Amino acid sequence: MLLANATLPDGRRHHIDVQGGRIAALLPASGDPTTASDTLDLGGALVLPPLVDGHIHLDKTLLGLPWVPNQAMGNRVADRIEAERKVRAARTVPEAETGANLMRQVVAPRMKVSPSRDSKTISSSSSPTSNRAAGTAGRSRSASEVRVSV
Repeated sequence: MLLANATLPDGRRHHIDVQGGRIAALLPASGDPTTASDTLDLGGALVLPPLVDGHIHLDKTLLGLPWVPNQAMGNRVADRIEAERKVRAARTVPEAETGANLMRQVVAPRMKVSPSRDSKTISSSSSPTSNRAAGTAGRSRSASEVRVSV
């Protein structure tokens, strides 16, 4: 399929060749794209990647624990919050362990997740780099190492 006359986030205009449900190529937006049988002319519409809110709550996961059905006694947000607090208070596995379980599910398989009492460090075998943006100025850290407090 060809998505013709697409505007990319940087303002450039391209035709997008889609094969097997994936972008196969960005083609120049010159010429007449209507020669392809399966062409959709976007007329300059902006094309964006999926906008995903990828945040997670390490302190609220129950991953690795037995299944617990929803126990809220009503449909209000306050009812759900209260039910969640009760379930979390009754759990038998430490928060650091359930948080590490969740991190194992969402990070690349080559990364190591190590729970500790106060934080988790996730690292890979990448070469050390300086990471001033994460507040570690002056220390050398792996580019793929992340420290998450719980």
